[in-house]
Amino acid sequence: MNKVLLSVGTTDFDGRQAPLPSYVMPKIEKIKNIQRSIGGTLHIDIAAAKRHLEIMFELLSQEQFDDIRNIFDSDNAEGLSIKYFDRRGLADDARFYVDDITYEPWIIGDIIKWKNVVVNLLEI
Repeated sequence: MNKVLLSVGTTDFDGRQAPLPSYVMPKIEKIKNIQRSIGGTLHIDIAAAKRHLEIMFELLSQEQFDDIRNIFDSDNAEGLSIKYFDRRGLADDARFYVDDITYEPWIIGDIIKWKNVVVNLLEI
């Protein structure tokens, strides 16, 4: 039984239900409030931290590409419920919205494949 490293809603990216991503890269952006006093002292307050997720698929068939677009195509104001494993191997979940999806078409004769498909997500 494969360990599921990424789930979006009820869809597991396990290679059976949805294709396995090449990587899932979580990043944390610290939102800072930076001010300098009259005396020149720099004051930095961390106001919040937001997570970013970058999910990459190296090569997808047209059917797999359509599945990925359908899974991440969400105009829902509540965002997507996403569960993933962080660098420590611990499960983490949060609500994210899709910032963008980038990809490159790869045409071989009359067959189209999609390479370097990257889904960028931002925490709500």
